[in-house]
Amino acid sequence: MGDAAAQTRVELETAASEAAGLETHIEILRRGVLAWNQWRDENPDTVPDLEKAKCAHMDLRGANLRGAELTGMDFGERTVFKRRV
Repeated sequence: MGDAAAQTRVELETAASEAAGLETHIEILRRGVLAWNQWRDENPDTVPDLEKAKCAHMDLRGANLRGAELTGMDFGERTVFKRRV
């Protein structure tokens, strides 16, 4: 396998891995604030990746989103959350 093909394979594997990680974090959040906060307590060194997550219609009040990647996250008009500082 040539260098270019090997690099392409690595890039595709990385993208798939990142997409899987994103879905995992979104799915945990969709289980609810209690499940999310428990997961955050159990994984304090993990930076949640919620980039471009669609969270419209979710009640995120009390969710620990501190330090999470939220770039492009769709909170929609009805999402409710209380920011912790």
